[in-house]
Amino acid sequence: IPLSITGVWQEGDLYNLLFFTIGLLLMFKSRDYYLPLIMGIGMINNEQILFLFIFYIAYLVSQNKLNTKKSYFIIALSPVVCLLFYFLFSWKFGFRESETLYYALHNFESIPSILSLWVTQVVIFVWLSIKSFKYSDNFFKLGLMSVGLYFVLFFSYASIREVAKFLPAYLMLMPRSLQV
Repeated sequence: IPLSITGVWQEGDLYNLLFFTIGLLLMFKSRDYYLPLIMGIGMINNEQILFLFIFYIAYLVSQNKLNTKKSYFIIALSPVVCLLFYFLFSWKFGFRESETLYYALHNFESIPSILSLWVTQVVIFVWLSIKSFKYSDNFFKLGLMSVGLYFVLFFSYASIREVAKFLPAYLMLMPRSLQV
């Protein structure tokens, strides 16, 4: 687990990884009725849990289960539950300040150190995942492609100095890397 965080221990990142892991396990065990609840609880911790929704759709497409009543129900319910949890807790405790512009501007500072961090902790997994792409099942192929979208959103909404916030993407990268 990359723990390159800047100065403060952020257990929220590890909770986020836990919610993503539980969500993926629920998908693989066909217990996806619980996904909206996991996503709602995860929303209390971090809005990043919404990306589990993308992984779920990739899973449904890869398993040819997208056109079922169960999947339609979960696809419709998940965002509703996430929004409900988000607004209820934000109404009770206050809305978080958006730091998007701050991160978008400060991600370009100290490029050499950031590049070395990402090369040592992320690029190797991406390279190995791409190398094993043709041997992967459809879910991990779609999951690997969605990691690109995840990175673009991550770059815009988070500090790229903190690779710990990128942990959920490792759930797609590491199994493929180990396959090599």
